[in-house]
Parts: sequence; C-alpha cells; structure tokens
Amino acid sequence: MNLLSIPFPFLVIIIVALFFVLSVIFVAEKIRKNLGLGRVNSSMIRMPYSKSVEEALKQVIAETNFPVALDIVVEHIGKIPDVYITTEKKYFSRLIKLAERHISGKYELREEDYLIFHHGGETQALTCELERDDALKTDLSAIDMSEVNEIGEGAVVRMVFVPHRKTNIYMFFSAPSQFQLREIVEKAAATFKGKGCRVPKNREVTMAEFNSPDFLYKAAK
Repeated sequence: MNLLSIPFPFLVIIIVALFFVLSVIFVAEKIRKNLGLGRVNSSMIRMPYSKSVEEALKQVIAETNFPVALDIVVEHIGKIPDVYITTEKKYFSRLIKLAERHISGKYELREEDYLIFHHGGETQALTCELERDDALKTDLSAIDMSEVNEIGEGAVVRMVFVPHRKTNIYMFFSAPSQFQLREIVEKAAATFKGKGCRVPKNREVTMAEFNSPDFLYKAAK
C-alpha cells in the first residue's frame, strides 16, 4: 500500500496510534526494569521449598566462588514458599552445573521476577548482616510466613552471598494494612531475632537496591 494514497487525516491517526503503542512499550519496559521484574544482568532458578531443596541449595552456595542470592518468597495467599537462587548471567552456566550436581528434584529457569508489592498497600523492610557460615546455618523452614493469608499480602527474605564478605540479609513485607503487616513481620523476622536486624534509615533507597535488576553486580563491587 502506498502511504501517499492514504488520506491525510487517516495518515495522522496511524502515526498517532504508532506513537502511542511505542510510548506504552517504552513505559512498560521502564517500569519492568525499575521494579526488578526482569533481572537484566542476572538469571534465576526457582523451585518450591522443601527441606531437601534447602540442603541442596546450601551445598550449591557453599561451593560458589561468585555472588549469588537466595530468596525465600511467598507472593500471595495460599502459596507455599518458593525458593529462588540468582546469579549474574556470566556465572549462570556455573550455577546450573552446581544445581545439576546437587538438586535432585525439578527446578525452573526464570528470567521474570516475582512481585510481592501491591499498589496502595503498606510495606516494611528489615536488613542485617551475618557471617557467611552463620547465614548458611539459618534454618529456612523456621522462617514463618504463615501470616501471609490475605489477598494483597506478601513476604520475601533474601540472603546475598558474596565471596569473602559478610552476607547481607534483606526482608521485605507487604500487606493492605499496618495491623496485617505487623503480624507478618513479627512471625517471619523472628528467626533473625538477636541478629541485629533493623529498619533501614532510608527505606526507599533500600527498596530501590532490592528491586534493582543489577543488585548482585552492585553487591559485589
């Protein structure tokens, strides 16, 4: 079809429509990156939590000499915890080899991130540091996320392991109200009681770091 043969008003409509579609794509991509919904420079392995999975993943982490993150996540009501292990893409093939050696069950390779934050809800963050060996001794089954039992609630505990450094612990919680949020935080954070966990001075900065697609790269710098 010759564009010159299209009446000018229709041509304007087509151009405006194309501009609108491209704008939507651009904005969606920007939101996706800002929320960490696609980890641009990292890839993930996801599997449902079980004690055998926990032991296998701890063995994987113990043998890594590159940065990895271990996330324990409940995204919404009625969902058992999922476990994610993440590393930068340049190390992902090495992580897969370790996973194949130690993980006997099924696991899923993921690019798209989970999402526990819901528009209009309340959020809380806690952070602390543990020695690497102490972090690996943490009983993940004791992290009680059972209070995530209403629509709009979610919780995640992330451990960032970087060789020859202390392990950073990030805990984020989301709920429709402050009352629901307190119930979730009290139970889920109890495992780390006495470990020096605290509310970060600047929650927005901490959340931005947590959601950054490059969080592992930044943690290793």
